Amino acid sequence: MKYIITNERLTNIIINYLDTKFTPDDGWEKEFYKEEVSQGYSLDFLTDDFYTFYYNDFYGHLRKEKVLQIETWVCEKLYNLFGKFWVPVFKQWFETNSGLEVKIVIYTEPTEYGMNTKEENF
Repeated sequence: MKYIITNERLTNIIINYLDTKFTPDDGWEKEFYKEEVSQGYSLDFLTDDFYTFYYNDFYGHLRKEKVLQIETWVCEKLYNLFGKFWVPVFKQWFETNSGLEVKIVIYTEPTEYGMNTKEENF
């Protein structure tokens, strides 16, 4: 049986899943995040004591601002459930809950040869 789901409905399903599975262990602390980033610190987010995603105002030796990097195990899980549709929703979900702007998302996607790192600019 085939189901037709609107983009809005799919977005809501993904957001509900993210809320359930990937809300940080300490909850969301918008003011703390803004203060830490303003002082030049990066942020590590843990879910069930596992590193899940990171936020940096820089990335590597090249200055890239407002970077959200998502762990490979998270990407695999989300690709298995939602295909390629989860990436912009994850960005939106993170921005809404953290109060931080994201310009670049670094994630991995499956290929026939394994996982491939991708960088998407928004």
